[in-house]
Amino acid sequence: MQKLTKILAIFLILIASLALAGCSAQDLTGKFVEETEGKDNSVAALVNGEEIHMDYMERQYQIISVNYQMYGMELSKMQLLENALIPQMVLVQEAKKEGIEVTDEEVTEFVDSEMAKIMESMPEEQLLAQLNSMGVTLEDLKSDNEVAYRTQLYIQRLLEKSVWSGIEVSDKEVQDYYDNNIVQFKTEEQVKASHILVETESEAEKILSQLKSGSDFEELAQEHSTCPSSAEGGDLGYFAHGSMVLEFEEVAFALKVGEISEVVGTQFGYHIIQMTAKKEGGTAGFDEVKDELTQQLMTGKQRSAEEVYINQLKSKAEIKILFEEPVEEEPSDVDAVGKLLQ
Repeated sequence: MQKLTKILAIFLILIASLALAGCSAQDLTGKFVEETEGKDNSVAALVNGEEIHMDYMERQYQIISVNYQMYGMELSKMQLLENALIPQMVLVQEAKKEGIEVTDEEVTEFVDSEMAKIMESMPEEQLLAQLNSMGVTLEDLKSDNEVAYRTQLYIQRLLEKSVWSGIEVSDKEVQDYYDNNIVQFKTEEQVKASHILVETESEAEKILSQLKSGSDFEELAQEHSTCPSSAEGGDLGYFAHGSMVLEFEEVAFALKVGEISEVVGTQFGYHIIQMTAKKEGGTAGFDEVKDELTQQLMTGKQRSAEEVYINQLKSKAEIKILFEEPVEEEPSDVDAVGKLLQ
C-alpha cells in the first residue's frame, strides 16, 4: 500500500484525534452524531445533505490548534472546516459511490494490534489515568480508532484508484532534478556523539574513572546524566559544526570513533563525550539519492493531483457553510492547514 501523502495525512490526523476528543462516530460518511445530551448540535456545514456538527468542529479545533501553536502558526475554525473537514467528508462520500469497500475484519485486526501496542507501552493504571483525564475509556479509544482507520482506508483506496494509479516519475525527471539542484545534495562533515552531563567537575572525574575501568557508557549516562538525552544513553545523534557550544564541538570533532574524551566544561556543566560515528562532508552521488528523490518527486506529483481531484469533487458537491467566524479569529496564515506536515 502506498505511503500516505501530506494532504491525506492531515485528514487522518483530524479523524484520529477523535480518540482524544472522546466523541462517538456512528455514521462513517462523516456525520458524527452525539450521544451526550445537552451539547450544541447546531450545524457548521452541510455536504450533500450530510451534517458537520459545530461540537465536532469545536473539538477538532481545540486539539489541532494546539499543534499549530507549537509551530508558531495560527489556524482558524473556518480554515479547519473548509480545508480539512469538508474535503474529508467529500472524499469518503465519493469512495462509497465508487463501490470501495472496507471490511470489519481488516479494521478489527489492525485496531486490535494497535490497542495491544498501547497496552504494552505503559502500565495499565497509567494508561487509564491518562484516558480518564481526557474523559475517554478504553472502549471509547478502541471504537474511535476503528472509525479512524476505516475512514483512512476509504480515503486511501479512493486516491489509489482515482488519482495515484496513473502517476509516474521517469528516470530522466529524477536525473534532471538532481542536476539542477545539486546544492541540495551537498553535506557538511557530521559526527554522532553521546555525552554524560553532570553539575560538578569532581563528579565527572569519578564517572570518567569508571569508564576507564571498563564501565558501560550508556548505562552510566542513564544513571548520572542530567541531560534529557540520558533516556537514550546520552545519544545526541548527528550534528554539524555550529550546532553545539564551541568547547563541546571542538572536542567532539577531534575524537576518533569510539574514543571517550576527558572532562569538558561548558556553560551547561561538565561533560564526558563519546564519539560514536562520523560522516564526511561532500556531495551525495546520484545513485545514493535516486530512490529517495524518486519518492520525493512522486509525492509532489501525488499531492498536486490530489488537490485538483478534491477541488473537482468539491465543485460538484452541494456544500453549504453555516458557520460564521468572528472577525477577531481571522488568522494571519491563509494556508495554515497542511503546513504543519511540511
